[in-house]
Amino acid sequence: MTYPAACRILLIKPDGEIMRFFPKLSPGLLAPFSAVFLGLAVFLAEPLPLQVLRNAVFDQYQRWHPRPYQAAPVRIIDIDEESLQRLGQWPWPRTRMARLIEKLRDAGAGVVALDIMFAEPDRTSPERITGDWELPREIRRRLEAMPGHDAILADTLAEGCVVLGFAAEQGLARDHGPARPFRFVFSGESPLPHLYSFSGAVTSIPPLEKAAAGNGAMNFIPDSDGVVRRVPLIIKIQEQAFPSLAAESLRVVQGAHNYIVRTLPEKGAGIQEIRIGSLTVPATPRGEIWVHYTKSVPDRFIPAWKVLAGEAPREKLEGHILLVGASAQGLMDIRFSPMGTVMPGVEAHAQVLEQILTQTHISRPSWASALEALVILIGGLGLGMTALATPALVSACITAVVLLAAGWGAWLAFVQHRLLLDPVTPGLALLATFILCSIIRHRWVREAFSRTSPPTASII
Repeated sequence: MTYPAACRILLIKPDGEIMRFFPKLSPGLLAPFSAVFLGLAVFLAEPLPLQVLRNAVFDQYQRWHPRPYQAAPVRIIDIDEESLQRLGQWPWPRTRMARLIEKLRDAGAGVVALDIMFAEPDRTSPERITGDWELPREIRRRLEAMPGHDAILADTLAEGCVVLGFAAEQGLARDHGPARPFRFVFSGESPLPHLYSFSGAVTSIPPLEKAAAGNGAMNFIPDSDGVVRRVPLIIKIQEQAFPSLAAESLRVVQGAHNYIVRTLPEKGAGIQEIRIGSLTVPATPRGEIWVHYTKSVPDRFIPAWKVLAGEAPREKLEGHILLVGASAQGLMDIRFSPMGTVMPGVEAHAQVLEQILTQTHISRPSWASALEALVILIGGLGLGMTALATPALVSACITAVVLLAAGWGAWLAFVQHRLLLDPVTPGLALLATFILCSIIRHRWVREAFSRTSPPTASII
C-alpha cells in the first residue's frame, strides 16, 4: 500500500516490532508552493481583468457605504436644460457669461471656477458681425464703436477671483502652454516622472487667460470601463506641472500662490501629499485623489437662470466655491461614477472639493498591495498544507473562515478607516490553492485504498 508522502508512517509487524520510515518526497507537496507562486505572479502583473475585478469591489464599497453629504461651501451653477430653454442655446454670448460672473461676485462668491473653455473669439461679438455681414455704413460704424464681447468678459475676469479651465491633450504640441498664475515647490525628488503626461492643451483665448486669477485642467483620467474613480490634482504638460480645476479653485479662494508637492521618502515611490494653502491633501503616487462619492444631492446645484434672474439664495453663494458647468445632455459633459450612475463632469470636481474641505478622504495606502501579497503567500501556503493533511470537509471549513475573515476585515477597513483593501483578488488565489491541493489529496487517498493493506498500520 502507498501512503501520502507528506505523512510519517508506522508499520506494526505481527510480532509487535515497529518499523519507522519516511517515504520519498512526493511531487504533490510542491502544489501549494506552485499555486502560491502563480497567484503572486498574476497579482503583481495586474492584468486588465484583475484591475476590473478590483475596481468592481471598490465600487461596491461605495454603493453600500457612500460618503454622507455634509454641507460644504461648494455649489454648482448649472447650465441645465431649463437654463438653455429660458436663455437660448449654447454657447451663450460672452456678455452673458460676464453678467453671470458679476452676479455671483456681487453675492459674495469666494471664487468662481468655470468648467468651460473659451477657445475661440465670441462669434456674436460686434467685430465678428461687421466682418461677416453686409451692413449699411452707419450701422457698421456703430457696431465697430461698440466694445467686443471678449473684451467685456476679460474686464470682468480682471476684477479677480475667477478660475478658467483648459483641456490637456495628447498629440501635437502647441506653440505655448496654458497660463501659469501659480508656482510649484517640490519637497523631495521631482514628482514630474510620476504625473500623467500630456503634450499640449486647448486653452481659452490669451486675453481671457491673462485676466483670470487662476487656470486649471478640467481633465479626468477614467479607468478602462470609463468610470471616474480618481481625479488628478496635478498633471504634466511639456515637463511642467499644472493644477486641476479643483486644486486651482482652492488656491485662489485662499489667496495662496504656491503648491507644495511632497514625495514619498523611498526613491521612485511617487507623490505622498499636496499642500494647497492651509490644506494638505493625501494623494496617490501619481498625484490623484480617490473620490468618495455621495448619492445624488439636488441641493448641490443652482440653475444658472436663477442666478441671472436674481432668484438664487444668497446664503448658498456667499463665501462659496462656485463651479460653473453644464448638466444639459446636449453639451455632452457626462461621466460615469462608481455609484452606477452618470453625472455631469462638473459634479466630479465639486465632490473632490467637498471631500478635501471636509477631510473625508478615502485612500488605497502604499502598503495595501504588500499586505494583499502577504495574504496570498502565507494564507496560500497555510491553506494548501491544511488541504493536503486534513479531510476535505475540515479544510473547506477552514478555507471558508479565512475568506470570510479577509472580506470582513477589508469591509471594516473601508467603513471605519476609509481604506481601500481588496479581499477578492487574494481570495481567488487562496481558493485556487485550496482546490488544487484538495484534488491532490483526494487522488492520494483513492490510490491508497485501491491497494492491499498490510497486516496492521497506523498513520501519525
